[in-house]
Amino acid sequence: MDMKKAFTARWPGIAITEKMGLDYQWEILALCLTDEELGTQITVAGVPTWSHLQYCTSLHQLVNEAGTATIAGLVYQVHENLPLAMKELTTPGVADWDKFLEEIKKIDMNKLCKKAEAAWKRKM
Repeated sequence: MDMKKAFTARWPGIAITEKMGLDYQWEILALCLTDEELGTQITVAGVPTWSHLQYCTSLHQLVNEAGTATIAGLVYQVHENLPLAMKELTTPGVADWDKFLEEIKKIDMNKLCKKAEAAWKRKM
């Protein structure tokens, strides 16, 4: 018996399942950014970035993998799950993923930090 056959007989390959549309919907809706994380810097791969920008990057990746036709109706739900400060700085009712993600990227950091700080104070 050759080495490759012996190996595959001992350790058969694992079947890889592909994500379906519903899997992406769950992941997109589960992705969240909390009020406490808002306005903070995090480090991703050794590079500092704002938490809302990393959220946007993760969301963008999921949207691209799923295909916008699969998840077109989720923009409103994702907008509703944003922290209040971000909801106030983005347009409600945007139905296009590209426009929605672009709005998140272009949020004015001074305004966002002020609104996040006000939200923190209200909770205390």
